[in-house]
Amino acid sequence: MYEVYSPPITTRYSQVWWAPLDPVDFPKELIQKYENRSMAIVGWEIDQVVRGNTSENDISVPINANYNHHYVGTLIGGDAEYKKIKLSGPNDPRVEMLRNMGHGRIAFEQPQYVVEKGTSTTHILFSSANGGEYRKTYHGFAPSYVLKLDSPKQMQITPMQIDTWNRDEM
Repeated sequence: MYEVYSPPITTRYSQVWWAPLDPVDFPKELIQKYENRSMAIVGWEIDQVVRGNTSENDISVPINANYNHHYVGTLIGGDAEYKKIKLSGPNDPRVEMLRNMGHGRIAFEQPQYVVEKGTSTTHILFSSANGGEYRKTYHGFAPSYVLKLDSPKQMQITPMQIDTWNRDEM
């Protein structure tokens, strides 16, 4: 099992965060173990935390403080690379590709990440939209089904989070 942290998200009460986060590297030991090899992903768990000095010191954000509406993520390996782009508007030729990669809606005013190069085994897209109960819940595949990622390197996630913690009242 490996742990990967996204970049931090900071919100205020009633704010919706729906923006791509910068890609992050997988842990070095994972990258080294699967260099020039395939990694079989059989499942994953997610939590929202306030980071501690170590993962044992992380504090889970209370479920009533932040609601996960959905997220879209990509994992890359091999020769695949992320490229940060800014769309020129609704007629940009890359719009349809991005619509097919995620939720379907695109915020044209913010940068987006696209994956360049790669193959079906060096670029994996996944999405989940199951609300707050997703935290610390194993998301797995039926026996004999896996997500295969060759020479894993990085992940990028675009969460839609709603800050539901009224700090003045709670």
